Amino acid sequence: MAIQESFYNLPRLATVERWRRAAPPPFEFVLKAPQLITHEPTSPTYRRLRIELSERQKRHYGAFKPTAEVYRAWADTLTLAPQLRSKVVLFQCPASFTPTPQHTANLAAFFEEGGAGGPRRGLGAPGRVGGYRGPRCGHCQI
Repeated sequence: MAIQESFYNLPRLATVERWRRAAPPPFEFVLKAPQLITHEPTSPTYRRLRIELSERQKRHYGAFKPTAEVYRAWADTLTLAPQLRSKVVLFQCPASFTPTPQHTANLAAFFEEGGAGGPRRGLGAPGRVGGYRGPRCGHCQI
């Protein structure tokens, strides 16, 4: 089961622990990576974001930008995955995330920086991933 809530706002640790306890042991959760990683702040999905971002802060989020803010959102996601026993984190890209040179570089850097270990990474970009021709990451299914 994919957890849509984690896309908009990462749930609290106590919440994911409660979900895990309520689910049968073989049940598999798939975390959806936060929009702070995948979507530019101009996306309408940011209306559901519970934190306030200044205009300056907004420049540092989305499109897999190699920024401390994006990597922090990833680190926060990684703290939740073991609590849910999630084997996969899904990165759902917006339609605007086309295989431009900048997007391709951001994507490659992000998955390289993500390092080994932890859950596998799934990339959802229907009709767009074919343009990605960068190095393959052993942790990402594209």
